[in-house]
Amino acid sequence: MSDILQTLALKVTPKKDQPDNSFYVLAMPASILASMKLIPVRYPTLRKGIQRLTDEKRVKEIANYIIHKEASFPNTIIVSFTGDVNVSEVDGLPDLFRLEIPIIPETAVIIDGQHRLLGIEYSGIDMNILVTAFLKIPEEKQAAIFRDINFYQRKVNKSLMYDLFHIAKDADYPLMRAIDIAERLNEEGPLQGLIKLTGVGPGIVTQTIFVETLQQFLKPERIFTRPQYEEVGSLEIQLRVINSYYESLHGHYRNIWEDPSLYILLKTQGIYASLMLLHDLLVYFDNKTKGYIPTARDFEPFTSLLAQKVTFRREEYGDAYLGAGGQRRLQQLLKETIFPMLLE
Repeated sequence: MSDILQTLALKVTPKKDQPDNSFYVLAMPASILASMKLIPVRYPTLRKGIQRLTDEKRVKEIANYIIHKEASFPNTIIVSFTGDVNVSEVDGLPDLFRLEIPIIPETAVIIDGQHRLLGIEYSGIDMNILVTAFLKIPEEKQAAIFRDINFYQRKVNKSLMYDLFHIAKDADYPLMRAIDIAERLNEEGPLQGLIKLTGVGPGIVTQTIFVETLQQFLKPERIFTRPQYEEVGSLEIQLRVINSYYESLHGHYRNIWEDPSLYILLKTQGIYASLMLLHDLLVYFDNKTKGYIPTARDFEPFTSLLAQKVTFRREEYGDAYLGAGGQRRLQQLLKETIFPMLLE
């Protein structure tokens, strides 16, 4: 005889004239749901099931979040219980019911939330989770629920998500510092007003590309972790060297700042490539003279040579350097352009 989970649940009927569309909201230990789970992955050859393939990287990221943060999942995992769940009323509370759920393997079809559940399981830490439970609904209804959640739901702009880290204040140092730098770059210097801090509104390039690229400067053993960039007031030091570099670029590419739509320097691929070139230059100056922080004058020979060789015109460079691969190819082009000077 199987074990039984006894719990209270709130019955929700979205439309009163559609009682068959009701479901139950309840809390239960993730370990119990994990022991009952059935994830109906849809394989192209079989054409059965409703779920996407499990993303192991995402599972590990969620597990890492659970282990290292004050984790909670206020959004529900949606399931269909296929076993014989006993439902009874609670006296005096018309929307509250007592459920008796048999704990049997593969009797909880995971409609939405598989990665959260697998991440909790992978972490080895049990926790209470919210569950939206349907009882014995057919596969076509499971598919419709999964489709409606994942097709019609609009993805949140990544720049907005980065901006919200300032409120939550729970990001790691490289991410928080990269966000701080991006905000300050948008307030002063040659990039003032050019960054869309929440991914929308004024500006011509998203905060996302700055934040994700600047984190490369801030990882362990990278340039902004070297002593001269980690002194008291390190944010100001880091800002100063970035602004000095773009001031030098601005001096040679004034036409781009006057009409950026015709060029790719101040677009996603151009920002990525130019920032990564800055990283290479900062490493070059530090290797040449330990602890040295370059000024706009130091960047001048490099940006001058770049301006002679690379126009950044959209009609010439735009289509060839799209996407992540294009960003890396443009970075390589810029580095190869100034490479002879780096050997001096």
